[in-house]
Amino acid sequence: MGKSRVLRVALYVVVFPWGIYLLARRIGIRSKTWAIVTSAVASLIVLGVLGSITGGSDTGTDSAGETPTKTVTVTTAATAPAETKKSAPEAPAPEPKANIYVVASKSFCTYTGIDDIYTGEGHVKFFITLRNSGKKDGSIDITPVRRYNDGRENSSPMDQVSVDVPAGQTRKGHTVAMKYKAHEHEITDCALLIDGNEIPVRAVDLGA
Repeated sequence: MGKSRVLRVALYVVVFPWGIYLLARRIGIRSKTWAIVTSAVASLIVLGVLGSITGGSDTGTDSAGETPTKTVTVTTAATAPAETKKSAPEAPAPEPKANIYVVASKSFCTYTGIDDIYTGEGHVKFFITLRNSGKKDGSIDITPVRRYNDGRENSSPMDQVSVDVPAGQTRKGHTVAMKYKAHEHEITDCALLIDGNEIPVRAVDLGA
């Protein structure tokens, strides 16, 4: 109930009974007691009516004054599923390879000097030790190289040999005895030519 309504009701309570009392005395009720009783009953009736009116008014006002409740709908965005990282494919294992090389400390050549008195020729032979440290069988092509004391050299592809070496193994072998003109010049140095690389080896004189 507002402040103005409280003041209005208080005014009714104070003034209205007095007016009823005077009205009762004027219409013929001579007894003061009955006039007071009449005034009180009439006041109670009027106050009841006023109370119902003001109560209804308050209810209407409160209902009208209320702020309607707002309904807020919260929409939750769908969370995208976490992307699963795909592991990179494993690199394929490297293909096994052969790794063949000359063991120079155990390789050498021998030359005879003149061993044929009719032709004046001599013979040279190469003894070769090879090692394959790889994981695959392989082969290697070797060209024997001969150098002479007159500055000439013989590294003919016709003398080339091919040797197979199993994986992880060492292989020893020798070439056939190759002729040279021992009456014209003598061997001073020997080497093995492999893929353009020359590997020096010892030269052993068998006629010494």
